[in-house]
Amino acid sequence: KAPADQQSWMLGEIVAALKLRDQVKMPAAWKSAYDQLMAKGSEETRQQAEYIAVKFGDQRVFSQLRKTLADRQADLGRRRLALDSLAVGKDTELPAVLQKLIDDDSIRTAAINALGAFDNAQTPATLLAVYAKLPAEDKQAAIAVLSARPAYVLALLDSMEQGKVPRGDLTAFSVRQISRFKDERVTKRLNQVWGALR
Repeated sequence: KAPADQQSWMLGEIVAALKLRDQVKMPAAWKSAYDQLMAKGSEETRQQAEYIAVKFGDQRVFSQLRKTLADRQADLGRRRLALDSLAVGKDTELPAVLQKLIDDDSIRTAAINALGAFDNAQTPATLLAVYAKLPAEDKQAAIAVLSARPAYVLALLDSMEQGKVPRGDLTAFSVRQISRFKDERVTKRLNQVWGALR
């Protein structure tokens, strides 16, 4: 067993290496090592172990990270780290947690941005339901997410047509991104609602 400072340094090196890679096959010894680190490690060591566990696809850590993220009384730094780790691990249950955090001022921007990485049927309705009340920065983040997938764009254009989202909130840059889908339905609705891109 390495001394605490050496252990933290070693884990830090592993974390740095794993940041450059997608998910990695879990070593056989990891499960017992993780249990020991979580039971006896420092706060820093436990955070490092959680990140490594996510990269190894160790499902034991996902539920705890979701609880940390959803806990509005928890330390904001811990919550942000949990969000980042779950996003890196492509946790399929993350969108449902993020959708419930859209009214949480402290983490809303990060939550909206993270939703963009997941194709989830509930995301457009969730964002559009609160769109009018969002600060300008978060409206831009929401438009970016809603411009990322054809089904999302159609929901956005419906809301725009109903007057729930101002037409001017969809910039020419976003429209160019949308036009790259080469989706006939999207192009037709875009021309009807927003107008043709000159």
